[in-house]
Amino acid sequence: LANRLGCKPEEVYYNPIYFAYMDPVDMKGLPDILRDEHGNGRTVWLTPDMFPTTLPEGYKAVLVNLEEIGNSNRALHFCLYEILASNTINGVPINDNVYIVGTSNRKIDGCGVTKFPAAMRDRFANFEWLVDIEDWKVWAANNGIHYKWIAMMNYLSHFITEFDAKLAEESKTSSARSVTKAARCYEKNNYDKLMASGLPKDEAKVMRVLTSYIGEVDAAQAVGFLKLFEELVPISSIIEDPAGADIPIGMDVLYALTAALARKANEDNIKEILEYIDRDEFPGTFASIFGVDLPRINKNGAESTSEFRDWVIKNG
Repeated sequence: LANRLGCKPEEVYYNPIYFAYMDPVDMKGLPDILRDEHGNGRTVWLTPDMFPTTLPEGYKAVLVNLEEIGNSNRALHFCLYEILASNTINGVPINDNVYIVGTSNRKIDGCGVTKFPAAMRDRFANFEWLVDIEDWKVWAANNGIHYKWIAMMNYLSHFITEFDAKLAEESKTSSARSVTKAARCYEKNNYDKLMASGLPKDEAKVMRVLTSYIGEVDAAQAVGFLKLFEELVPISSIIEDPAGADIPIGMDVLYALTAALARKANEDNIKEILEYIDRDEFPGTFASIFGVDLPRINKNGAESTSEFRDWVIKNG
């Protein structure tokens, strides 16, 4: 929107409206009395500011987002007809640089969404946003999600991309939202320490907590993947002998190992790590994943080393 208007993103005022919380009368505004010179009064309506008739100071546009429009009172859908068709509210023109979007789950997602009237659907351009695992990984890396969970989504991407609405009606299951919450809980409570203890009671605790977020089946898979990090070829042995250290063959282990190497690389060990990854026995697919993931999850400056830059150029 900012690009279209030729302005900066910060010059677009974002105004989310939680439509599912509203009643039709909220669209009308508040009643007031307008009196003439003889004291005779009539009711007028004070227009709500959710659809601005003027732009806020310092902004060049307003983006109004009707959140969860599919779960809103059906009567509200009819209230939108005037706004969407004539760009007015209660007869008052809405500013031309106010843009209105609505967001909603789909009916097949099992979230209680009601069917839109045909007239309202006709007033919107409809787009379906699908979950993309690469988009989520980029977002996760930039928002403090634990690197082991980012690695997990390389291997268990269906947690995010294959939401089971039917199962979700009966029990917990994974989605991008629930995986993110589980990963934040894992980080906040330092469950890495519990997983590293090797004690069944600690693993059981992690399993119980993750089940509360992503369901028992997916939690079991997540715990199984997290355990792999405690069974990897020691990074120290790879650095000491990159030409001779073992290379695992299981895909799940390789996903975990690749993430661990990308996370722990630094200017002192990047040369040895790259030598290990460049071995013929190391699958090229995972070398590519290493090259993509290191800039995302490494916090040690490895991306800026001449060794890594040269390796990217050579393998690009």
